[in-house]
Amino acid sequence: MLGIQETKLNAVHERLDLRGTLDGDFSFVEATGNSGGLLTVWNKNTFHCDFVIKEDNFLAVIGKWDKIEGLVGCVNVYGPNDVKGRQSLWSKLDLLCDKEEINWVFFGDFNKVHGKHERLNSETNSKGAKQFNNFIHRNGLIDIRMGGSKFTRVSDNGVKFSKLDRFLTTPSFEKLWRNIGAKVLERKWSDHAPIIIYDMWRDFGPPPFKFFDVWLLEKNLEDVVAGSWQVEVKSSRPDCIFRDKLKNVKLAIKEWRKEKVGDIDSSLRMAKQEVDRWESACDVSSLGEADRLQQLDARRKWLDLEVKSAAMARQKSKVKWIKEGDENSKFFHRVSKFREHKNALASLTIDRTWLEEPDEIKRYVADFFRKKFAKTQTHTPSNKLNMRGLKRLSEDGAISLEERFTEEEVWSAIKECGRNKSPGPDGFTIEFVKKFWNIIKYDLLRFFDWFWEEGNISGGCNASFLTLIPKSENPFGLNDFRPISLIGILYKILLKVLAERLKRVIGGVISYEQSAFIKGRCILDGVLIANETVDFLKKSKRKGAILKVDFEKAYDSLEWSFL
Repeated sequence: MLGIQETKLNAVHERLDLRGTLDGDFSFVEATGNSGGLLTVWNKNTFHCDFVIKEDNFLAVIGKWDKIEGLVGCVNVYGPNDVKGRQSLWSKLDLLCDKEEINWVFFGDFNKVHGKHERLNSETNSKGAKQFNNFIHRNGLIDIRMGGSKFTRVSDNGVKFSKLDRFLTTPSFEKLWRNIGAKVLERKWSDHAPIIIYDMWRDFGPPPFKFFDVWLLEKNLEDVVAGSWQVEVKSSRPDCIFRDKLKNVKLAIKEWRKEKVGDIDSSLRMAKQEVDRWESACDVSSLGEADRLQQLDARRKWLDLEVKSAAMARQKSKVKWIKEGDENSKFFHRVSKFREHKNALASLTIDRTWLEEPDEIKRYVADFFRKKFAKTQTHTPSNKLNMRGLKRLSEDGAISLEERFTEEEVWSAIKECGRNKSPGPDGFTIEFVKKFWNIIKYDLLRFFDWFWEEGNISGGCNASFLTLIPKSENPFGLNDFRPISLIGILYKILLKVLAERLKRVIGGVISYEQSAFIKGRCILDGVLIANETVDFLKKSKRKGAILKVDFEKAYDSLEWSFL
């Protein structure tokens, strides 16, 4: 399908020249005088148009694509320049979004940006941007991330740049094409660059196992975990024993899920169809006692699956500000889909070269971080550090750090761990540990006893995922991502226990000028002190210098030899 904005044509000839590229059909909106005009062309062998909706600033073509379930609405948009006209356009598009049975994609020149980050050398109308963002948010639309170029339009003098063109989809549309991506193509004849949306599926390998807390609602899961945990493993070191037992549980859960649980989304659709069937039967005639019980059972199964679907969507969405138990499934699905799209790394721009092939991306990412985290110095400058005058732990404080670990201490740390944290390579969440504490605690506490004596962890037991979080709305290269480590459950619990011990004593050895990351202190104290200092210098007419030190990525770059 092809959409063109601002055709400036009052009519389009029925023998539209498609240069033999497709057996096409088309629809158009006439230009007003010498401005505007829309044209949408599609391949009628693969897309079958049911009806068309025409307005001055959009052209909606609704129909079905071969091998795609449900109606798809493709809306070609050309946003007006005036505020009133754009507000009218957003209201009309709202009405389209209300037709939830249609999977919508909006594309074209919206003549509006999200904010000043989408303009260069050009002013931004904040009110207009807010109205545009409100339209997107209230309809739960997803702005498909585009590669190739940051901007889509350049002024005639080549000085001003803007991102006015984009693709917006409903979550249901992206569910049909789970691997859609978009790209800004080379600009040639127009002040706007053409943009393209396409299936960008690439085989990056199988997705890692992830335990969903909703599985804890299943009655027979405990038997699966208990049985697989008792299977003997060959390892001898306690940390390796715990790791290998988790692997056994993982394999057992995968098999259990396939046989007993199945796919919740497909089960939910089938359950809803069954409920609808019984409701239709009620419309025709009254139900007997047996049928009524079957109807109630069908509804109970559907509601049960709705609860599970909402719980799974909540975990995927990472939303923490809504009270636990709220079942706004639609909201959670939208947020999780947005996170999935935003965090996807299916393409990269490297030295103005667009990389899409998995092998190329993997090779570049590995090389980038190998260099980034490589050791740079061969000696430790400890002899240059002046250690005199530094605060020291009290004797009791030092002893408390080196005491043996107790079951109460470990369990307390586990209860303090936050919910809905992303799992590491083992795939398990802290809720799994809490639920099956009585099954796994012997092996876990055995590891803590061993660690207290040995002070090290076996290779592979502290493995982590390096995940990349976008630092901007439209990241292109790896410098636009912030790396964070996702660690396994054993390492996570150990670090939490050690952190709780440090928390009790660390405030006594760190100066009060350090206002952040210490219990009882506030990061805003530093901002307040800096503000008061500047105010004091101004009022007293004294001279002063402010030094801003950037510790960017210090947490990733300090070497163990230095520490």
